[in-house]
Amino acid sequence: MAIKIPQTISSEIADKYTTENNTFITKEKEYETEIGDIKQPDFIPQIKIKRWDNECNASFRLVDDEQTAPTVSTDSEKIAWSNTKKDIKFYDIGIGEGGGFEFEIILKEKPKTNIIQFTIQSKELEFYYQPALTQDEIDEGCERPEDVVGSYAVYHKSKANNKYKAGKAFHIYRPKIIDNVGTEVWGELNIENDIMTVTIPQDFIDKAVYPVRHAAGATFGYTSVGASVNSSGTEDIWVAQYLSSEAGTITSMSSYNYLDSGSGNIKLVIYDDSSDEPNNLQANSSAVAISSTQEWVSGSVSASISAANYWLGFSTDSTPVRWRYDSNSTLTRYKAGSTYYTTVPDPYPASPTTIDGRTQSVYVTYTASGTTTSTSSTTTTTSSSTSSSTSSSTTTTSSSTSSTTSTTTTSSSTSSSTSTSTTTTSSSTSSSTSTSTTTTSSSTTTTQTGTTTSSSTSTTTTSSSTSSSTSSSTTTTSSSSSTSSSTTTTSSSSSSSSSTSSSTTTTSSSSSTSSSTTSTSSSSSTTQTETTTSSSTSSTTSSSTSTTTTSSSTSTTTTSSSTSSTTTTSSSTTTTSSSTSTTTTSSSTSTTTTDLDALYIRGKKVY
Repeated sequence: MAIKIPQTISSEIADKYTTENNTFITKEKEYETEIGDIKQPDFIPQIKIKRWDNECNASFRLVDDEQTAPTVSTDSEKIAWSNTKKDIKFYDIGIGEGGGFEFEIILKEKPKTNIIQFTIQSKELEFYYQPALTQDEIDEGCERPEDVVGSYAVYHKSKANNKYKAGKAFHIYRPKIIDNVGTEVWGELNIENDIMTVTIPQDFIDKAVYPVRHAAGATFGYTSVGASVNSSGTEDIWVAQYLSSEAGTITSMSSYNYLDSGSGNIKLVIYDDSSDEPNNLQANSSAVAISSTQEWVSGSVSASISAANYWLGFSTDSTPVRWRYDSNSTLTRYKAGSTYYTTVPDPYPASPTTIDGRTQSVYVTYTASGTTTSTSSTTTTTSSSTSSSTSSSTTTTSSSTSSTTSTTTTSSSTSSSTSTSTTTTSSSTSSSTSTSTTTTSSSTTTTQTGTTTSSSTSTTTTSSSTSSSTSSSTTTTSSSSSTSSSTTTTSSSSSSSSSTSSSTTTTSSSSSTSSSTTSTSSSSSTTQTETTTSSSTSSTTSSSTSTTTTSSSTSTTTTSSSTSSTTTTSSSTTTTSSSTSTTTTSSSTSTTTTDLDALYIRGKKVY
């Protein structure tokens, strides 16, 4: 039996989710969450959390052996899955920095086993178990809430800082199970070998009044902040080790600090590393104000870093400061003093106290090194020619009629091209020929000696002159997938002309000038090549005993038009022919930005 989401859903769900393939997808994208499995045809009791544009994600699917088919519905702000023995509710909860999400399982009757199991699939994430605090940690002033004891902090495997902040993706809190009369017990959460289990004490299972709520109680906190709290003394300086995988320039630092009451100040600091110990001061901020409000505070810090270990942290003034952290294997140091806030020590004080295994909620904002910009352009200007002729002759009268028709052709193509760079240089001497796309002209000329009918068709327009030119062009073609279309506009023109000419002797002289300028540069990344405009124009007026045609053609990438007219006058005529073609090719700018793995937290992988 197919398990489908309902056709009609509550307005609250419609406001928060889109639906696709029997899956609910949140419209909010910072913590994009899918309820169901978009790859499956049926609705599946699963939650998938995506971070940083799906760079990291994790899905948790209930393992259920119940044979009866479930139903799916929506009720106000909750998505519900239900069969004969259990209900599942999916809904938002207002906890922590960014809220959270509840994958609640309700047992309608005593289950066969006291263990509820989920399969896990994850990408680029590490899961860190948060144990109960030791007595030394408690004496030191650390605090770990009950729902954090036995929970998991989930971090990016390799990245922190900038948009990743301290690198924390989300938190999975320890579940509290509650029966129908309010009896409560903590479940035991465990993640290992791509399986998450919640173990409920057997005694509770045996004595509970059903239904039992939060039987799994998979509570996911959408937060970038550590779930535990530590406290400093006065004039202390606290730092933790982080790794920068590539070079960059730090512009600011941020830390999650607050006070129990009142106000105070900290200075944010960064030290380099020597044999896994903080060493020379690289930079520190000026005073950063903090209060009893729990929040990220930031200060300007300027420092250049390379691919190496660094120590990030803060120094405190005369007021003890609270700060947030999660447990893992990160190296942490602190040193108590009396002037460490007034004058930040350089180098770091000798013989600091070692407190390893704490990821402080601190990060830097930086600009990565390795940005490359290149430009490639080629411009070719070619061919200018001028000819003049003078003739005298006996008077002859002729008339001609010419018509020009251009047929419209439209084509489109899609292609994937491979980057090729070709440089061609050519030198030629020719009786000037300039062409115009698809021009057909015909004329009939009547002279004293008879009638001559001529027709000509050219695929490329011709202008008369004699020129010697050398052209050099560089063509750069980039790898791209493109779609192009070409349209040639249909046009027609007609002209009539009458001419009177006299002459037996014709003297003509012509001169031509051809210039070509090519500038080329190369780029290493993405290059776009575009041909802008190519035009060719020729005009001829002459005195002769034959038809004289003046033609003009202009071609601009995809469209060309041609017009032809004839005018002849008697006595002497000066003819000027000019052909100019300008091609502008390939101007591109590519920017390559290396997305740093940047600074990340060193920690022990749990599973």
